[in-house]
Amino acid sequence: MNPQDAPRLLDTAERNVLLHQHEDYPCPRCGWVQPDVWAEKVRRRVNLIVLAACPLVGGLVAASVLRFIPAAPAIWMLSATTVLLAGIGLRLARHDPNADTKGEMRRALLLEQEGKLRLDEAGPSGHVRPVPRGVRTAAVALFVLSLFLTPSAEVLRLLAGWPLSPDLRPPVVGAGESSRLYFGKWESSLKGLWYGETRVEVLTAPEIASGLDIIPATTNQDSWGDTMWVKSGEGGQPFEPYSEIQLPPGPSLEGRTLQARAKLQIIFPRASARSSYLVEVPFEKDIEVSVAPAGAGRSYEIAWWAGVVGGAPALLLGLLVMYPGSVRRRPATILSLTGQEISPSSAIPVAGAACPRCGAANPGSTPFRAGCGAGSGSPGASPELPPLQIVARRGRGTALVPPQGAIFPRHCLICASEVGCTSTPQNFTHTPAIAALGLLAGLVPYVVIALAMRRSRTLIFTLCENCRRRSQFSRNSAGVLQALSLLTLPVAGGWVGIALDDGSGLWLGILAGFVGAIAALVVIQKLWIERAQVTCARINDAGILLKFPLRPPGPPRIPVAGE
Repeated sequence: MNPQDAPRLLDTAERNVLLHQHEDYPCPRCGWVQPDVWAEKVRRRVNLIVLAACPLVGGLVAASVLRFIPAAPAIWMLSATTVLLAGIGLRLARHDPNADTKGEMRRALLLEQEGKLRLDEAGPSGHVRPVPRGVRTAAVALFVLSLFLTPSAEVLRLLAGWPLSPDLRPPVVGAGESSRLYFGKWESSLKGLWYGETRVEVLTAPEIASGLDIIPATTNQDSWGDTMWVKSGEGGQPFEPYSEIQLPPGPSLEGRTLQARAKLQIIFPRASARSSYLVEVPFEKDIEVSVAPAGAGRSYEIAWWAGVVGGAPALLLGLLVMYPGSVRRRPATILSLTGQEISPSSAIPVAGAACPRCGAANPGSTPFRAGCGAGSGSPGASPELPPLQIVARRGRGTALVPPQGAIFPRHCLICASEVGCTSTPQNFTHTPAIAALGLLAGLVPYVVIALAMRRSRTLIFTLCENCRRRSQFSRNSAGVLQALSLLTLPVAGGWVGIALDDGSGLWLGILAGFVGAIAALVVIQKLWIERAQVTCARINDAGILLKFPLRPPGPPRIPVAGE
């Protein structure tokens, strides 16, 4: 590749070469192996994992808590998902070429002695900061914790040999303990009030002969008078009838399986447009109750909640912790802009490839070249490329369009600082707002239209350490807030809808929750992300429109065309 082809490094094909077709040769002076490239690869992979994990894990947890899936199968499904995602996270955490920089340095020195590696000019030492081991350790600890907590209820049941009663909730019930039997049908009444009488008859002959012909059971027994004041939204609140089964204490029942028939007769008030009336509904269900030792049901329930409420969040938190940890595991000075320091991130041992930062060609006669020589007047210096053009100034910052192949200034583009600046690739994506019209046809057409109209561009520009950390923290925390909004607001909306409206309140509440989640995403984008990060407003054939936050001492010092 000729130096004149350096602008093409901003295109997709060259970016893929940078990220996927490089060889992991460490720097012989610091031992780092392509820190920028590795961080970018990990960032992309973790992004995909989090995007897949949030709806999958959140959906399983919600389905289990709302009893759409039985307790035991939900635990195994959630455990399988946790094993898959945590295994991927552990593999990413372990397979880090920069985890042992001293060992990589020794390997590079051997390659240098054998003539397979050449360092043109070594810079001063002391520019590599220690690797933050605690971040990766915390991520691994969270993954292990999620693997331990998620299946704990079922593992405890299998190890203890407790029997399962799939009709009950919790499905493990011991002698002297209680468990609920839901009849699987929802009703609606005024204010959600209902009164029931229940009876659980034992059908197996040995238990009847021993005197246990009836299992004690209770149910809900609300009361109301002749007159009832009902507010708007209280006319049809849903409820699910149940019977609370209470097994007698004592070791005589442990290990037995009781065949029983549960009967429930409920009465509840319902209102029409002009009058109110009472409704009676009978329920009957044959069940099988397997009695475990005393205290088994309570232990299983605690372990079940620990797996659902503790294991799943630990998995997601481990992924989110691992993301900033991988990106920030790098030297304080990654790239030399003067040609006087070694540049581990520019060392791509591919004959004929160009430096990803300055565009200097790597001669085919040398399998490796460290140090880019940018701005030093050497033959490997980058060619003259068009400067950036400021197209608009905003109240909160500066909007600009980098022309194709533009090289950014060698100071921070947010605060204009020249201390501790590094140049790294950053990927920007943009979907035109008109793609949102696809929502009128449904979610799937919208996704297809959005993917078809989506455009991306990778730019290599400079930020100082403080602005980079602020931008990274903003991106990570915003991702956590957005994920929590998408997971919690629809569920909360569904619960509020059930409490305030009739039978359709659940779906109306979920829809309102999704609308609130989308509004939260917009608010987080405007008030959180755009105040600390460089964001993309448009991508077309002319270039990419970037918006910079306003930071002291003022807008970025970017040369205008003609300077």
